[in-house]
Amino acid sequence: MKKIGLAIIAAVMAIFAGTTIVNPVAAENAATKEACGSGLDEVQKAALGCDQDKKAPEVAEVIINAVISLVGIIAVLMIIVGGQRYAT
Repeated sequence: MKKIGLAIIAAVMAIFAGTTIVNPVAAENAATKEACGSGLDEVQKAALGCDQDKKAPEVAEVIINAVISLVGIIAVLMIIVGGQRYAT
């Protein structure tokens, strides 16, 4: 029974993390790529960041934000599980 509960928690965490972290980033990149290919002038393209590649600090920031989000989700779930165990 304990393994089933842990499997359910892991599945919910994976689904939640996948929908909150991956989808907004993919949508933003698709919109930016589409806008960069349109007939904007150079100032507008520079404002969107069309002429810049991702630098190492920006990539590290994205990875750190994803890890912090995942740790936060795990912490909330652990608080819920601990409260349930305390109550029973």
